[in-house]
Amino acid sequence: KRHSLEQIIEVYSITGGMPYYLVGLDLKKTATDNILEHIAKKGRPLLEEGEVLIREELPDATTYFSILHAISNGETKQSEIANHIGMPATTITRYLTNLQRLNFIKKEVPVTEGKRSKKSIYSISDNFIRFWFRFIYPNRSYIEEENSTRIREILKKGFILHVSRVFEEVCTQALCMEESIGHSSIGRWWGSYRDMKTNERKTAEIDIVVLNEEKNEIVYAECKWKEEVDVDDVLKKLKEKTVLVDWKTDKRKERFVIFAKSFKRKTEYSGVRLYDLNDLKNIFSRSQSN
Repeated sequence: KRHSLEQIIEVYSITGGMPYYLVGLDLKKTATDNILEHIAKKGRPLLEEGEVLIREELPDATTYFSILHAISNGETKQSEIANHIGMPATTITRYLTNLQRLNFIKKEVPVTEGKRSKKSIYSISDNFIRFWFRFIYPNRSYIEEENSTRIREILKKGFILHVSRVFEEVCTQALCMEESIGHSSIGRWWGSYRDMKTNERKTAEIDIVVLNEEKNEIVYAECKWKEEVDVDDVLKKLKEKTVLVDWKTDKRKERFVIFAKSFKRKTEYSGVRLYDLNDLKNIFSRSQSN
């Protein structure tokens, strides 16, 4: 049976494509049903897999578990992680270094910044580990109680956000395959700004930014894991953020890309490309045939 790209991305967000994990799932069922029946259930091998993977490398794993849970929950700056687990920021440096060394996490900086930037954040490298610490680790008591109703509620609240982050990675891969979009570097962008109305300090984020040093070209991309996306609305908000991006501001050429499951109206403007799931499928199919 051929599966839709939407199903594939949802499963990929759980397994990362690892054959061992895929064997444990029933691909005829929804992602939520698979989680409830084959992962978040007593006696299932994948229920313990996240813990096994960490303890194999780090026997004294308690602090590492807390750090990975914090990152999976959106606490991505070193200071945020430290606050979440109740330790001084300087104390957790060696733990973060060890997790990086073992490729459990990666350190990222905005794509326009140098590697030594102070704007660094941490993310979990592996989809399964990210999923396990987001949904299994903090909810073990519900799983032990076999409270599938509560687990289903938790998944309903958070699973779409989890998949949307993985969707950004899929879209990044697709942009790398598009010959019409050459790049020197590609990645996420974020930066702080002062809200003129409230005088509050806020953070702006752009899902993907592609830099082409040779052509002085910059491509801004937003990824929406939603149906019937309104292009005008997304484009307006995206353009408001681009003025904050400090890169060749006097001579850069700007282009825009929006990814979504589907669009309300797929009307492309000059300098704007739209990709729905069918377009993504075509990109990956072309890549496989080359």
